[in-house]
Amino acid sequence: KVLIAAAAKDGSIHLLDAAALSGAPLAKTQPSSDLNPGALASWQDADDARWILAASKSKLVTWQLVEQNGSLTLQPGWVSREMVSPLAPIIVNGVVFAVSSGDRSTPAVLYAIDGELGKELWNSGKTIASFVRSGGFSASGSQVYLGTNDGTIYAFGFPIEH
Repeated sequence: KVLIAAAAKDGSIHLLDAAALSGAPLAKTQPSSDLNPGALASWQDADDARWILAASKSKLVTWQLVEQNGSLTLQPGWVSREMVSPLAPIIVNGVVFAVSSGDRSTPAVLYAIDGELGKELWNSGKTIASFVRSGGFSASGSQVYLGTNDGTIYAFGFPIEH
């Protein structure tokens, strides 16, 4: 099946069958006033488990897609540390790259997080000098790019399997 995950205005995540969009959701999380109804990320781990990740107002939240007795459920997974207005994350080779966007008095911080365990692997510390408004966050090859409000583009390298 081709599945679609969508964030609703009430902060719930709906899992839909792409072939039957007018039908009821296959799975749905509880509403949350903290969850931003914005972009979601998804990845499949080494054990073929499907994960869905969303940014809330102050952290990243994950759910694992689990099949039980022929039906699908979204079971809560790990939750990240507190962040200032996190951007929608990027997943590369099972590593979640997340940005705490900061504000005028707090610079942005880039985090690398183990996608299955939620364990922080690395962060940029005080390397970034400005905050991020929105967007300007991407990955290609073995680099993560982040554009900040002061016009600087940061490129962070990471090892990639060949």
